[in-house]
Amino acid sequence: MKTRLVLLIIALTCTSTTFAGFNLGVKGGYTTTLSFSTLGNAGWATINPQNAQGLHVGLFARIGNKVYFQPELLYNREINEYTFMVNEVGNIKQLSTISTCDVPFLFGWRMFRIGDGFNMRFTIGPKFRFNINSSTKYAATDGSWYINENYIDELYPIAIGLDTGLGVELFGLINLEVRYNLISDIRKTTTLNEIGSVISTQYKDPLNTFNVSLGIKFRK
Repeated sequence: MKTRLVLLIIALTCTSTTFAGFNLGVKGGYTTTLSFSTLGNAGWATINPQNAQGLHVGLFARIGNKVYFQPELLYNREINEYTFMVNEVGNIKQLSTISTCDVPFLFGWRMFRIGDGFNMRFTIGPKFRFNINSSTKYAATDGSWYINENYIDELYPIAIGLDTGLGVELFGLINLEVRYNLISDIRKTTTLNEIGSVISTQYKDPLNTFNVSLGIKFRK
């Protein structure tokens, strides 16, 4: 059902490209996760996370002028490293590489402009995140990372969140943006099979991330 909704929005976007004020562009930038989801049943362990770091790159379209619609198609890759301090086992270091296809559908408003060289914009809208090639590894005693078959990480195929931010456009060509994303964690559960017992946790809280991006808008 969620996938059908995304396809419907894309179809509506394609049909609307015949209207005035349509532009395409490319963008890329830096992503950081400023807070991690907490463990759903944290009684068996505590967690010591590091902020996730990542990059994103992709395409965007802008339909309209002062008020506009901006769909995007982005490849996003984030690396999360943190430590489970498990009561029965000890410390377990986990390295997750989250690769996703992010599809924001943003509605924007050009707040003001100074001539043709500068304008400031506000955007807000839903974002759909599709898991495409994520993996999790664990630290060995020699410091290397490997896939542990006793540890099972289950991910959602899709996560939904809210995207909002501010941006400036220079000379109708260069776009600089800072965005805040409130999106559900695409990780569903982590299950540890250790010492004859099964320990599982759920990721319930949303992720708080910030994106900084540079885009180039092609002139019509």
